[in-house]
Amino acid sequence: AVTIAGLLAVNEKPTQFSRKALRALRIANNDSVEAWHREMKNWSWEFEAKNTEWYLNATQDCAWFQWIRGYIMSSLSQEEADFPIAFSLLVYKDVEMVERLLRSVYRPQNFYCIHVDKKAQPKFYKAVHAVASCFPDNVRIASRQINVQW
Repeated sequence: AVTIAGLLAVNEKPTQFSRKALRALRIANNDSVEAWHREMKNWSWEFEAKNTEWYLNATQDCAWFQWIRGYIMSSLSQEEADFPIAFSLLVYKDVEMVERLLRSVYRPQNFYCIHVDKKAQPKFYKAVHAVASCFPDNVRIASRQINVQW
């Protein structure tokens, strides 16, 4: 418990470190598991799901979208830059999951083709297209939609 609280303390901003971290360390050192768990809940946050509308709005400013979502916009190594990879994504629903997948594998030297199932909702298609439009050099939406048998 001390190690976890110590790690949390180190990761806090210096101004926040003093109170929250020291309180967590004090609770952890006193071996009060219940008190420590209550304190750790104060350090957590609610996950806010992103819906289709959020993506349609957020992609209006691509530079902001790429920054706020944490895209890596440069090659991490020369070898990676020298050997680009092509990805093909076949998607049907949940634009947030599609965007998270793209973000997890995205590198600017690679190429991505996203195939949206013909049965997908039109709003989903628009949102995926909006995300892809923020990466005009290497992310494409397949021009023809087909019915995929899942």
